[in-house]
Order: sequence, then C-alpha cells, then structure tokens
Amino acid sequence: KNFRRLFCVNTLKHYQPQGKHRIVSALFEIVEPRPVLDAMQDHLDAQYPDRVFFEYREKFVHHLLIGLRDHAAKRAPEGLQCLDLGSNTGRYTRIVSDLGLSVEGVDFSEEMLALARSRHPDLTFHHGDAQALPFENETFDAVVSLGLIQMVPDWASAVSETIRILKPGGMAVIETNRRFPAWEYWFKHGMYLVTDCVGADERRSVLRAHRMGPAAPNGSLRKFSVHDVMNALDGLGDLEVQIHDPRKHGIMHDFVFAFSVIKHSSVGEGVRVRTVCADCRAGIATLSP
Repeated sequence: KNFRRLFCVNTLKHYQPQGKHRIVSALFEIVEPRPVLDAMQDHLDAQYPDRVFFEYREKFVHHLLIGLRDHAAKRAPEGLQCLDLGSNTGRYTRIVSDLGLSVEGVDFSEEMLALARSRHPDLTFHHGDAQALPFENETFDAVVSLGLIQMVPDWASAVSETIRILKPGGMAVIETNRRFPAWEYWFKHGMYLVTDCVGADERRSVLRAHRMGPAAPNGSLRKFSVHDVMNALDGLGDLEVQIHDPRKHGIMHDFVFAFSVIKHSSVGEGVRVRTVCADCRAGIATLSP
C-alpha cells in the first residue's frame, strides 16, 4: 500500500470489461484506504462508462429490488432464499443481502466469481451457466437477473431457466437494455447529428447500439423490446408480469427497462396479468433514491 489517493482519468474506457477489472484489482493493491476507489468500482461493475448512466441505473435497480423485498415480506418475513443470476463481482448480491434477504450468487466467469468471493466472503457464489442452471426446479423464492440476458448467446433459455428455478408465489426481476422504437431511433440519430455532442466514433457506436435487437450477437449492446421479452415468457407457466419501462418527458424511452414476474404455478398458458409500473412511467429520475 503506497498511496492514499490515486486519480485515473479517462483511462479505463479504452479497455474491455475483463481488462478493466484487472486494472482496478491492481490499483486496489497499491492504494490505501480501499474506499478511495469505491466510486470508480461501482460504475465499472455496472459496465457503464459514465457516472450519470451509473447513477440512473442504480436508482432504477434500487426501485426494482425494493419491490422484490416488499413482495418477499408479504409471503414470509424470514427464510426466503434469493438468487442473484449473473452475480458478476457480487455488488448487487451484497445490496440484496443488505435489504434483508438470504441470497446466493451464480456466474459463468471464474474470474468474476473469484473477485466476488474475495470481496464478499460471507456470501455464497456458485459457478453456473444461465442457459442451464445447476439448480432443481422451484428452488428459489426470488431471482434477480440484472443486465444478464443481453450477455448470453441463448437469452430466451436464460429467461426460461429463471422461471424454472422460481418457486410458486415467488418473484423474478429481469432487467435489460431497452430497444428504442424506429421513430425514436431516427429522432436520436438526428439529435446527435445536429448537436454534435459526441465525437464521430462515439456517435456511430451509440447509434449502432440503439438498433441492435435480440438477434444481434450477445453483448452489452444487444437490446430488447417489451414484445421480445413477453414472447420469451409466454408458455413458461401461470405468470403475472409488471413492466417497468421508464420514460423521459412521458415519451422518450430510457436505456434500461425491467420485468417483475410472479410465478403462480409451473403450468398454464402464459401471462395471466400484465400491468405497467406507474412510478417508472414518469422516468428513472423521478424514482425515490
């Protein structure tokens, strides 16, 4: 431990996520105290390059997890088991634990599992593939899937597995990237050209990301519509779905959205009830922190 303060400006954005985590892990070895790098690590774990994006998404995730906790409290105050699917470095696993739920994490990356276990030694983390989870049917009372399905090759299988391991009466929260409608894509396209608020390379990257649908190669740029996810949920049992689809100014969609899915039973035609979260409709910025 050689330094009490270390500044790293506009450096990490040039590296892929795994390289970023290696750099931050190395920085932790030379900086004291550890909390100095917490802010950098937070939005690095969330894999957003901008602090504003990170804070928006954190507020949204907090809203989703509070809803999950409240649903769990209605079922039983204690003894409920939650799974963080795609736990990464364990950041959100810890948040779920701090909300009072008994939680375990599962991730495909051994590197991320090693980081999670070192940072949260009191929590349990498993190795597993989201497309074929190593758990029996109806094992968990709650499942959290944050920013996962865009990262796996067969995302529909990951959704199916999420519902399979969920107990009747339990809730799953599935959060992912929002695909913009065509009119919104072209409106944003025009705004980027007119305002010239970002460089040419960044503009091309953002616009390419806006139009990448679920058929695109898996990765952080893959995006989904409400119809895509609802189709994946169809036929997985007797389900009740609430859609969390934040808007800006009541019209423009935000970059993330989510689905709270209550599983009533493993049999049934599909979604029994479909509602839209009124709090989210006003936009992420209006949600309580």
